[in-house]
Amino acid sequence: MHCALDPVYAKPIKFSFNGFFVPLIVSVVIPVKDDFDRLELCLSALEGQNYPRDLFEIIVVDNNSVGDIAVVSTLFPKVSFLFEGAVGSYAARNKAIAASKGSLLAFTDSDCIPGPSWIEAGVLAFSCDAELSMLAGKIELFTASKNKLTSVELYELAFAFNQKKYLEERHYGATANVFARRELISSVGKFNASLYSGGDKEWGLRVYQAGFKQVYSREVVVSHPARRSYWEYFRKLRRVTKGARDIKDHIIGGSDLLALQPKSSSYHSLRYLMERLEGMSIWRKIRVLWIVGLTFVFTKILYISGAINFR
Repeated sequence: MHCALDPVYAKPIKFSFNGFFVPLIVSVVIPVKDDFDRLELCLSALEGQNYPRDLFEIIVVDNNSVGDIAVVSTLFPKVSFLFEGAVGSYAARNKAIAASKGSLLAFTDSDCIPGPSWIEAGVLAFSCDAELSMLAGKIELFTASKNKLTSVELYELAFAFNQKKYLEERHYGATANVFARRELISSVGKFNASLYSGGDKEWGLRVYQAGFKQVYSREVVVSHPARRSYWEYFRKLRRVTKGARDIKDHIIGGSDLLALQPKSSSYHSLRYLMERLEGMSIWRKIRVLWIVGLTFVFTKILYISGAINFR
């Protein structure tokens, strides 16, 4: 088998389906809760993939939506729609994993728009590296408007979904864009369904702890909307803070898993901040730093008050 692959980023140099690599059956997993408009966009992008349609299945799991998912399911007869009553996206993902048939699992979210070569590039990376077990792909953010950006959008564009940093420094990938071999699930287990947030981090750390190979790919791409309002951002922050705390306090071995992630010094944190601000105008820097300050204060308040127990 011939494989033209960038060894650092798993970059496809050339793609030719016939004879270039061994094709894999892929199961795409998408949890959803009432996000039907964006789910429709996501499924449309998946139906337009370059990868042969008979070589991948799409499994959507409705996680207790208030609305009727039939408004979407009737539009996509080739997509499998399941229901999971246990609250939490990781319980929904586990439901899909149990029902899936592919040798390769591809995870994304209902608010993501996979690029046309998303599955193709993911399959190529695994076909070219028999030792690869987990891949975290690039997540590109887009905004509602190209000209009038909110402070939250500016902050998200600078800091959100840095998959390369997540994978290479913190040993996990956000499940908005992760591929994994089925055998990996058999070895380290499914996601921890008791976690409302942070299940991708806890699972990725289990993968790393077990010694399986993880790779970041800039060629396996999905697009994700940047959060726009303070409400959206602080709701996410509250959820993420709870997830981190739950891993530490309520998961057996959780503290040991978190210890696998290096602690950032003040110097490295400041250096990273300056790198992300590079090239911005003074006014934009001030607006982003305002959100950085609010994030620090709000996170401390959440930990002190314990006001993060919600579903």
